[in-house]
Amino acid sequence: MKSRLKVQFSREPTIVEWAAAAGISCQALQSQIHCGNSSRQKLICANFRMVVHIAKQYQGRGLSLQDLLQEGSMGLMRSVEKFKPQAGCRFATYAYWWIRQSIRKALFQHSRTIRLPPPSKVYEAKKLCIQQGNHLPTKEDIAACAGMSVEGLARLLYTARMPLSLQKPVWTDQDTTFQEITADTTIEVPDVGVAKQLMRQHVRNLLSVLNPRERKIIQLRFGIENGEQKSLSEIGAGFGLSKERIRQLETRALYKLKQCLGSHGLAAYANMII
Repeated sequence: MKSRLKVQFSREPTIVEWAAAAGISCQALQSQIHCGNSSRQKLICANFRMVVHIAKQYQGRGLSLQDLLQEGSMGLMRSVEKFKPQAGCRFATYAYWWIRQSIRKALFQHSRTIRLPPPSKVYEAKKLCIQQGNHLPTKEDIAACAGMSVEGLARLLYTARMPLSLQKPVWTDQDTTFQEITADTTIEVPDVGVAKQLMRQHVRNLLSVLNPRERKIIQLRFGIENGEQKSLSEIGAGFGLSKERIRQLETRALYKLKQCLGSHGLAAYANMII
């Protein structure tokens, strides 16, 4: 019912709309939602031990146990959403497949495609050097004993390193993780993000100078509300007007907005406009 309403309204339905479509009161609908969420949470918690059991089977394959548990938990939650008792399958059997599939997919996407562990002769060479010299051997000693160059040994050891999880704590006595202290180039600087957010709010406030119809046309035309831009024909169909009339109203609205740019201080955002 909710999915059909979402398609019909092109947005999330309100509780009132949802209850009316279902033919029950808002209080009854909220009670059913709360009961369903509570039952879902109980089912997930009751089967989490199975996630731990499956995750431990995939340790040492490129992801830490914490990452494996996270991926397995996502598979368990997905199985709760997809499970249908009418199929005649036990939930544990169904969830096991989803958990294992989620973990395997994560290993395929995040772990190394080609694994190059150091060959046994490197370990044997290191052990032999220790026995012969009674001291910790250098890379030159190990390379000479293994019959390879120092550069080749260094390259082999580098490619065989185990990956480090960004969720792993940096210090044992603190909760700070590597992710929190590692810069992410895909995320914009906080002050820039705040400036953009203020600019968006400023632009929305500027639309108040327009009448309701002009404001709605600008919002639909440039996707200000939901990010989805509408064509002149689509907007005209919604208002019962021609494409040319919508274009005229858009031109008039933009002219009004341009007249207000200076007085509303939007020039402060000029350096952010590409």
